Amino acid sequence: IKKHFRKYHIAVGNLLLLEYGNGQKEAFLTARTTNGRCITSKEAAELMGQVVDDSRWSPAKDSRSIITKQYATIRLLEDGGYRMLYGASRIPRQGEKYSGDNYTFCESQGSQVVMSLSDGMGSGKAAGEESRTVIELLEQFAESGLKMDTALKMINSVLVIGADEESFATLDMCYIDMYSGMAEFIKTGAAATFVIRDGKAKAIRSSSLPIGMLKYFDMDKSEYKLKKNDIILMLTDGAAEVIDRDGMSDMILTELMENNKMKDPKDIADYVLESLKERSGFRIQDDMTVVAARVWTDCR
Repeated sequence: IKKHFRKYHIAVGNLLLLEYGNGQKEAFLTARTTNGRCITSKEAAELMGQVVDDSRWSPAKDSRSIITKQYATIRLLEDGGYRMLYGASRIPRQGEKYSGDNYTFCESQGSQVVMSLSDGMGSGKAAGEESRTVIELLEQFAESGLKMDTALKMINSVLVIGADEESFATLDMCYIDMYSGMAEFIKTGAAATFVIRDGKAKAIRSSSLPIGMLKYFDMDKSEYKLKKNDIILMLTDGAAEVIDRDGMSDMILTELMENNKMKDPKDIADYVLESLKERSGFRIQDDMTVVAARVWTDCR
């Protein structure tokens, strides 16, 4: 690495190269330019890709953006082979101005992303504030790199201890490693999540209670290896009940998606929500939210 960088007028002093359990590498380079010019950390990442196993690298979000003639440390991460796009669609309960549902897509440390959906108790503004509290805390903990199990226990404690009145919300979360493509689904009282592959829907269900209901709570976990063109669909109770009434949600979603050629997750979320509204006879008896994500892979 040092020899290769030297060819491009970059002197590397200290170098730390790490490899994690999923195979992803991370590099810390203390470097400076030797020709009096500056180079971006993005260009340095391209040089790393040329010398380390024909890999791809990117500057970490918290890394310095430029290498100058003064020694400074930059942080580079090996890119994963997976990418995702996200979209959402929602409508409040009939007669309500505010939805009690909230969702987020956020990045954790490394190549981890978190996709989550929360449904507050009841509907309207108060329910929305409950679910917003859960989502905002989850975002903060995810961005700090806290383990998800620990984060959920802390969120549960906030809801149990901090509220004057009973306060709880469902939480549907998908924690995705964009390097390996492994997805961990964590659910507390949430409706089924669906992975759509080759037009067929597979349900991931939960029997746990909502977060904030009890001092000690359980969460249901399951892992899934994602593949190119997989679609992840999360639904809140209001949307899920429309297709769960006859216990045929897998079949109904398969029928909806098997001939669907849409690529944009926002279009997919809109399409599913409109289909559910039509199926309910346009009687929106609870807040309805659909969150969609689509997976694709890089060709190396």
